[in-house]
Amino acid sequence: MPVAKIYSYAEVKSAIDIANDHYYKQLLRVRSDVSNDDFGTAKVKNFQQTGSLGWTGKGSDVGHSNRHLKGAPELGKSTYATELDMVNCTLALLNSSAGQKSPQNLDTANPTGESDPDANRAIEQPVGGDWYGFPRGGTTKTKIKTAHCDIMKLGENTLWVHTTWPATFVT
Repeated sequence: MPVAKIYSYAEVKSAIDIANDHYYKQLLRVRSDVSNDDFGTAKVKNFQQTGSLGWTGKGSDVGHSNRHLKGAPELGKSTYATELDMVNCTLALLNSSAGQKSPQNLDTANPTGESDPDANRAIEQPVGGDWYGFPRGGTTKTKIKTAHCDIMKLGENTLWVHTTWPATFVT
């Protein structure tokens, strides 16, 4: 099953949770020639293994939607007020007609899921609903106008929401 589909709340939450604080390269394929400690280093030697389960040496960034959540933000980042706001905004992005093009592009370009992390598929557009967050440096909860998410693909049918954040707010 491809990643281009209509998503449920639980599926989007799972796609966000998989990425939070996890390295894409560790989840892309199991690699037997390095230890877990090796994956923590800045550069892992590119090893090309043959066969359908071979690791291609791609993927190095950690997913981080949690950095855009109230209570755990990094300075200078806009945040969602709650996890419910974060998941629902991302759900709205993915299930929109424009948002469905990004997963379709992933399925076409990378049917097996091996994706270049520098080729994230970004979705940014208005979101409906009463979802709230905080602008960069803001302390007043404000209704979200547009949101942004970057997605990638793990394997043939697992969506990875690398990050998501509120982009603009109703003024």
